[in-house]
Amino acid sequence: MIGWHNAAAGYSVANWQSPASNVIGFGRGGAGFVAVNNSSGANTSTYTTGLADGTYPNVIDSGATSVTVTGGRASLTVPAKGAVAFYDPDYVCTVNCGGGGTDPGTGTVTATFGEYASTASGTDVYVVGSVPALGGWNPANAVKLSSSGYPVWKTDVSVPGNSAIAYKYIKKDSSGNVTWESNANRTLTTGTTAVAADNSWNVADADATDLTFGVTATTVYGTNVYVVGSVPSLGSWNTADAIPLSSASYPYWGRLVIVPKSTSFTYKYIKKDASGTVTWESGSNRAYTTGSGAGYAVSDTWN
Repeated sequence: MIGWHNAAAGYSVANWQSPASNVIGFGRGGAGFVAVNNSSGANTSTYTTGLADGTYPNVIDSGATSVTVTGGRASLTVPAKGAVAFYDPDYVCTVNCGGGGTDPGTGTVTATFGEYASTASGTDVYVVGSVPALGGWNPANAVKLSSSGYPVWKTDVSVPGNSAIAYKYIKKDSSGNVTWESNANRTLTTGTTAVAADNSWNVADADATDLTFGVTATTVYGTNVYVVGSVPSLGSWNTADAIPLSSASYPYWGRLVIVPKSTSFTYKYIKKDASGTVTWESGSNRAYTTGSGAGYAVSDTWN
């Protein structure tokens, strides 16, 4: 790894990915890439590497195996409790190195994609788009987002600088079935510095506003409170896609949710216990209408 370390030293972390539990991959600019598998079985996944197309020796096994990068992506089989690492010995950065701007070696910038999306167990969120780094609209090559901040999914991707990029989010379940969000393609315009896209499932950017849901509700240990409603950003009445609320100020449960502007919708609160059993609050559906502004909030009490 000495050669990898020397080649990648000084470059910012980019293209952080976690294609499976206990499996991660990340690059250092366009200089090097490493994937680490801390699980008990081998893992094969496709990664966005940020490296130039070519074939590189795997430094972990002293070059006994090699990695082929095509369109900036590579399929890697990482052994259990092992790693794969490779680097470009010809990569040279001359200006703005490690400063978060355009990487002169690859002409890329870091784009942080964030999507507010509720999912059922076993379903993950990906971003796919018009450039090779986002899979070239091929769902099989889409980039998986991290659920560590659920229900906000995020990842960093090295994308072309000074470009207009079209993209969308998709969901994939454990069987590989793909669900596309229904709104029009989103657009991200990059320049010479890092950019961020903060979106919400099925809510067009120009039509989005924020609404903080709050409810006072007591629960037993292991039971949590969710909000579900008639619009896609509230799960379209599907309890599997309900939005989990935070109990940080128990017995008050709350969370900011991105919803459509100038829209009337209905909603209710539910409780889910550790086994997944759902209890609906009693009474009629609650109703709310957003305006054209921002910063809306409701404060309810469990019925």
